[in-house]
Amino acid sequence: MNFLKMFFLFLLFIILSGSSNIDEVKENHSNQDGWKENYESVFKLTLITKNKTSNKIRASFATGFSIYSENNDKELYSLILTNDHFCEGIEDNSFLSLEDVHYNTVNVFFGISIYEVVKTDPTYDLCVLKVPGFLKPISILDETSKVNMTDDIMTIGAPGGRFPIILKGIISGSLPLSYNDLPMYSIKNNFLIVSLKIERGQSGSPIMTMDGKVAGILFAAYPEYGGLVISHLDIRTFLLSNGINFN
Repeated sequence: MNFLKMFFLFLLFIILSGSSNIDEVKENHSNQDGWKENYESVFKLTLITKNKTSNKIRASFATGFSIYSENNDKELYSLILTNDHFCEGIEDNSFLSLEDVHYNTVNVFFGISIYEVVKTDPTYDLCVLKVPGFLKPISILDETSKVNMTDDIMTIGAPGGRFPIILKGIISGSLPLSYNDLPMYSIKNNFLIVSLKIERGQSGSPIMTMDGKVAGILFAAYPEYGGLVISHLDIRTFLLSNGINFN
């Protein structure tokens, strides 16, 4: 009889342990899908410029994402982070539109494009735009957080102007400054390399951890390897040094 009691107690322990593990797996799976909550915080950026001499119209594409939104009695606006090499094409007569994942145009009212270039810096290849309205921001990893090789990442972008395109990859390496063949940039930290095929239009795409935090921003293709990423540490340094609010 004692043997049977011990057996059933042991069986009950296994069942309860299994139930606990299943709950834990479900919780982990839920956390791993955190990036989906930021699906609507990423935008396709379309810049239309007119050549002053030839009057030809040129369109360029990039991606950007919301990092801050302010709603007070005076104004309602959001800040969009993208790359300087996209913003450098902005002129006085440029027309900039943001398109969300539902194909809605964000900052164009009655045919007028309303935006402001808050700060753009070629040494970081980062640019912040201010647009009207509330656009839910994505949180940027804090300075104590790290991403490691083989970590899973997600990105949403507009390769070739097609949007939204969602890709999954991994952190596949880093580019130490001693091997940095991009001398025009004075970024202090290492670049990250991600296992993603990069095309024009994906510049400015957020590199997100699976729980939905920004670990970096795409800014170039790295030949034969994948995508080159500005780390969240450099993003934070750029924003903090310029007094720009962010989440």
